Amino acid sequence: MAAPPDLSQIPPSEIPDALQDGIAKLSAPLKQLLMGKSVPYLIQHRLGTENYVTVEDLADRWDSAQVARQQGPRELGFEANHNGFTAASSGFAAMKLWRCRGREQHGVILFPLESRSFLNSGGAALGAG
Repeated sequence: MAAPPDLSQIPPSEIPDALQDGIAKLSAPLKQLLMGKSVPYLIQHRLGTENYVTVEDLADRWDSAQVARQQGPRELGFEANHNGFTAASSGFAAMKLWRCRGREQHGVILFPLESRSFLNSGGAALGAG
């Protein structure tokens, strides 16, 4: 029996064929954010196939960055010993997702720098979470 495919690859490695369709659905700003933070392709694919395709969608996916970090591995299939993820790579990927989701400070969602220029240029307003 063949080993299950390793879906834990991260940018800048080549996107696995099996994950192309979901990643193709992501908006340019979200794709730039996720690629820039080296979020594993499996996570990007799952977000796309679940129609979380904009930066705003990612912000709305979980109630907080901490919830994203805690629930993301199970909900998006990157738990340890699944899809090529180890305990270490799963934890690292959860941290990457936490960073992308944004940190809440004083009720305002702050996005990583890569998406702020988009948000401030009319993509959406920064606002309460």
